[in-house]
Amino acid sequence: MDIGGRKMKAEEVVYKMVAQVMDLAEECNRMTSRIERLIGDVRSLYDELIRSEK
Repeated sequence: MDIGGRKMKAEEVVYKMVAQVMDLAEECNRMTSRIERLIGDVRSLYDELIRSEK
């Protein structure tokens, strides 16, 4: 009984950890999208700056 109880508890811990990893992966994807948008904005501003100096 103890072994089964420990196994269930270990499984629950693993499921929680997997859920946390999945949440972090989603957050990373959102951050990546934000970073890509920021890079695009910086490129646009840089291009504007170069054009304005000519």
